[in-house]
Amino acid sequence: DAWEHVTSDVIQTPLEVFKGLEADGFPIKYARVPITDGKAPKRSDFDTLAVNIASAPKDTAFVFNCQMGRGRTTTGTVIACLVKLRIDFGRPIKILNDDMTREESNGGSSSGDEALGCVTALTSNTSQTKIDEKQNRVFGINDILLLWKITTLFDNGVECREALDAVIDRCSALQNIRQAVLQYRKVFNQQHVEPRVRRVALNRSAEYLERYFRLIAFAAYLGSEAFDGFCGQGESRMTFKVWLRQRPEVQAMKWSIRLRPGRFFTVP
Repeated sequence: DAWEHVTSDVIQTPLEVFKGLEADGFPIKYARVPITDGKAPKRSDFDTLAVNIASAPKDTAFVFNCQMGRGRTTTGTVIACLVKLRIDFGRPIKILNDDMTREESNGGSSSGDEALGCVTALTSNTSQTKIDEKQNRVFGINDILLLWKITTLFDNGVECREALDAVIDRCSALQNIRQAVLQYRKVFNQQHVEPRVRRVALNRSAEYLERYFRLIAFAAYLGSEAFDGFCGQGESRMTFKVWLRQRPEVQAMKWSIRLRPGRFFTVP
């Protein structure tokens, strides 16, 4: 490989690139939302994205990018899809004409294998089948009790999380935010791996769990009356930040992830 000589004249920031496109006549708007690499968006970040998406014309195309074009880019795309579903189709949030392959009912496994989509016929040997399934069963996302708690905390939690999971699967070309939790958990529980690697895997798994956790809360917020004002359906416009502040139990759950992440991922 040969080094290429680069001068400051040929280097542009993203803002400069977009300004150049705007000067050329393209109907484009640039919005920057600073989010730390590997971290979940803050409550105010969700609001910033929601306001930009809700105020854009109906036929607007949204483009997201980050340093690697993976984690934060995927998260932004998921948020945009949720907001657009809510604005375009109202409540409850749901995926229309969903013909994609559904995953296992427990939301994926830490084995990393893709669901085969097979239908198992019922037989007279049901008891033996259940025993085999229990023995061969791997840890799934729904085995994390915290996620069950926040899903059932909201009246619309189950249907909103189903819509969220469908959106996550649609936006998983580079990364599946939900399955990332299980992938890092699998590394953390491999005893032969170096302690440093296990520690990094635990931190990353906790960060993705918090990201998924916040997305569940955000989906529930979009599915509530609090967001009606952004859709022109109500007078009040309660932001996600204010809505979440009124639910201290959600904040307590979030801090349990940060303070004791190991208890959510350790093999029993």
